[in-house]
Amino acid sequence: MRPQTMVPSGSTAPGRRELSRLRNRETLISAAADIFLSKGYEATTVRDIVAATDLALGTFYNYFTDKQALLRVIIGEHVGRVALSVREFRRKATNQDEFVRFSYEAYFRGLVADPVSFALASRPEASIATLTEVPICQEALRQLIEDIEHAKARGWLPDADSEYIAAALLGVGHEVSRIMISRRPVDPGYAARFAAALFSAGLSALPHH
Repeated sequence: MRPQTMVPSGSTAPGRRELSRLRNRETLISAAADIFLSKGYEATTVRDIVAATDLALGTFYNYFTDKQALLRVIIGEHVGRVALSVREFRRKATNQDEFVRFSYEAYFRGLVADPVSFALASRPEASIATLTEVPICQEALRQLIEDIEHAKARGWLPDADSEYIAAALLGVGHEVSRIMISRRPVDPGYAARFAAALFSAGLSALPHH
């Protein structure tokens, strides 16, 4: 997995030292994701991760307190990328049912298609509280709230609290996905239909904000 150094849109380009720090961090994240997948999280040590890079052992602790902290970042970034990609499908909706169903379908299928997300998203470290601390997940949440506001303006969603709707939508999706990926065979289609039906049924009973 090749590390990618991302600079936020609209921000000033980082200096050489900051760019080096970003690259070191991404190198550790990329190496750890590969080793967690091939060797397993429990069997992987910090030394294993560092040995797969050209960095010194001490460099690891400039960025992460331990491998668990690194795992939380990996999960957050991968799940966040999947969540961001959902917006493309959500914006194709033409009514409430499609808005909800497209969101869940794209999210569940995206998790299944991403080997890192699929392998790690069921771990205890992949909690909603952890994910919402990761910047890319915060951006995905911001976009979801924005899309909910647009859907409300079009009359697809009730005039209820947008942040509450977003939190509930994410909560149902996250918990259903954790069960979905533990089952064999994995069935993202059924999981999406289940979550969408459950959530849509509750929308009609929401109090106005």
